[in-house]
This record gives sequence, C-alpha cells and structure tokens, in this order.
Amino acid sequence: MSKGKPNVPKVFDDKAVDNAPLKELRVAYKALRDLHITREIKMKERDAQIVLFLRRLKEQGKYTGGLPLWGFKLGPDGEVLIEKKEEQLAIVRAQELRKTDSRMSLRAIADTLAEEGFLSRAKRTFVPSQIKRLLARSAEAKEALA
Repeated sequence: MSKGKPNVPKVFDDKAVDNAPLKELRVAYKALRDLHITREIKMKERDAQIVLFLRRLKEQGKYTGGLPLWGFKLGPDGEVLIEKKEEQLAIVRAQELRKTDSRMSLRAIADTLAEEGFLSRAKRTFVPSQIKRLLARSAEAKEALA
C-alpha cells in the first residue's frame, strides 16, 4: 500500500462547485424579502387611511361601526344614533349617583340601579365594570352629539 493522501474525488473543491444555484437562491430570497417589506408598508398605509376615515366620521358625529353605545340605537339610515329612553334613564341615574357622592363605589352604584329596577342590555343587573364603561362612554357620547 502506498502511503500518502487517499484517493478522494475533489467534489468539495471550491473550483469544482458550481455556485450558480446558491446565487439564484440568494437573489430569490432578497426578492421575497423586498416583497414582504413592500406589502407591510402598503398595509400600514391602508391602516392609516382607515383610521383617518373613521376619525373624520366620528368628528362629523356619524356611526363608525360596532355596537352602538349603550343607550343608543341606529336610526333608519344606519348612521344616526337615536337615544333609547329607558337606557338613557339608567345612564342619567348612574351619573346622578356619581355626582351626589363622588366616593360612591361602582359596586354601590350597580346595586342601587338594581334596587331601582334598571337592567343591562342582556336584561341582567349591572356589574361594576359595566358601570365604569357606561359612565366613560356616556361622556364620549355627549362629546359626539355636541
């Protein structure tokens, strides 16, 4: 036997390997990355346009989608909000209770409304988190109608 290097084909020799498929893969990857970045930019631009459109609608006092605020219903045209008297009474009463005693807890307001017979949209008694949202949204509704 001869001593020295074994007879191994030079498959992994840099000169023997064709780098063309690797270059094509790099070009394809770069194109996909650029396409993804472009798509993200377009989505962000579209989202910004939607936000501006909804902001303009809200400034005009028009309905912007989702459930109407509690105490309101959509008018026949589907844009104008109309007050629902029975729900408005609950809102007014909750506001009165908050104004008369600012330290009154949300639980106490909910209990008082239950004692007086006011029910939520689901025809159940109010819970503190609903009272908190009701008071916050009633302030938003006043601003929208003003």
